[in-house]
Amino acid sequence: MSFSNTRDTYLFSRKVGTSLQDLKVVQADEEKPERLHSLRERLLSGQSVGVTILSPTRFKVEISVQAYSQSLHKDLYFGLCRIGRLRESVSNLRSSKSASAWQITTSYYAAFFAATELLRTTGVYISYFDSPAAASVSSHATGSAVLEGGTFEGVAKWDEVNGVIQMEYSKRNIRHHDFTWQKCVALAKGIASSAKPSQRAFVELFLKLAGGPQSAWGYPSSTRNKWNYADADLFVGRGEHFAAQFRKISANDSTAINWGKEGHLTGDESAVSAVAFVNSFLSQVLSDVSKIVFANTKIKPETLIGLR
Repeated sequence: MSFSNTRDTYLFSRKVGTSLQDLKVVQADEEKPERLHSLRERLLSGQSVGVTILSPTRFKVEISVQAYSQSLHKDLYFGLCRIGRLRESVSNLRSSKSASAWQITTSYYAAFFAATELLRTTGVYISYFDSPAAASVSSHATGSAVLEGGTFEGVAKWDEVNGVIQMEYSKRNIRHHDFTWQKCVALAKGIASSAKPSQRAFVELFLKLAGGPQSAWGYPSSTRNKWNYADADLFVGRGEHFAAQFRKISANDSTAINWGKEGHLTGDESAVSAVAFVNSFLSQVLSDVSKIVFANTKIKPETLIGLR
């Protein structure tokens, strides 16, 4: 899998491409992904997976490369569709001059789901199983323990000896959104640590804008919480003032990314605009990677995700 090294997305895309190769993921050949089974559907139904409950907070999964690849194809396809509809909603909200707080919140969710799908392509699955879902997983699994509900991290690895994908899920006592950004930041840090100095600047920019405790304003979920829950007055005049820059740059992905490169990153305005940057950047990375996965089909990821 190869990518142009002239794009800002290059280092991220190359890393994900290597992960897909390590997991032996095969390219999609199904034009209608709805015919396939997602990984969650397999876990809940026992379809073509072997599940062993190790403890109430841990379970492992064995799945063939073909079944794993098909599940990734379905998950990724509908993930792109969801992100695309959210990004379209941001445009519609902006055109109708709806409250900027809703535009920011919707843009955040597009960024969050882009992060979720990007992690999935590296073999990292962050999944929430409520009590009924946990009971469904337990019902067809081996092992005497009964799985608890909660947020789980699943990590997929290629088992060369047995020729299958092995996954291990562990319960994590952390908020689902914060954990997703924590893992996304860890991915970026790993990329930065192995990059050439000349290539490291953009990854470090991403970390500054989405880097949680290392950044000036925390994970993007902190901005979402403030604008969607904490401050009601952000839905009126005060919010419109602080969101002016966001509204300007969120209309175009290149504009949002170039804003980050300009380096004017201080204050509440920048915290909000960072959401547009993260949305645009992760959407571009995901589109690049998805083009490789769906190269043998008529599916066009850049159209599904609505790059502008």
